[in-house]
Amino acid sequence: ARAGGFVDDMNVTVVNLNTFETVATTTGPGGDFYLNLTPDDEFEVVVERRGFFSQSVPVSTMGLKDGVLDLNSIRPLVFDVAEVGKPLILDKVSWSGSSDRLDGISKTQVELLAERLMINPSMMIEIGVHTDSRGESATNLGISQIRAERVKEHLILNGIREDRIQAKGYGSSRVINKCIPGVECTEEEHAKNSRLEYIVTGYFQ
Repeated sequence: ARAGGFVDDMNVTVVNLNTFETVATTTGPGGDFYLNLTPDDEFEVVVERRGFFSQSVPVSTMGLKDGVLDLNSIRPLVFDVAEVGKPLILDKVSWSGSSDRLDGISKTQVELLAERLMINPSMMIEIGVHTDSRGESATNLGISQIRAERVKEHLILNGIREDRIQAKGYGSSRVINKCIPGVECTEEEHAKNSRLEYIVTGYFQ
């Protein structure tokens, strides 16, 4: 589930990056909130609520003397539900053939996941890599495990602690459409099964 814009009763923390002064409030009905910001300053606004992925928005009032800043105009705020055990597909991650190397686009997507995890520091996840049903199941299982480890390594390189990430290759054991062995499918249909998912497994106390 996704919630466009703000959600009621979210915690909003505004940090002045120059003075480190912090102001907190909560969103009201409709998800709105209002805070006065000093001019010619830099801020970080963190919006969070248990059960949702938090978001962080940089805000600058440099050169502004008055007016209203709309956070949605700085970064589109869509809050994904962070449900423990629910798989979320990381779009645009792909591998060529039996390769375990992430291409540039895939690395960018993994780095966006790293950013999400940095903003949600108590969250633990499992990286799950799946293949399509073509080829030997044992080979697919091995390839998917190596790919999952590569994704984990890239998350660690981007500042995520190793103990927050499990890496699991599922091979072709969990296809999500009709494309089981022996069924003729298009490349597009096979591609839906060759995917990278992440699952929230729990939270540090």
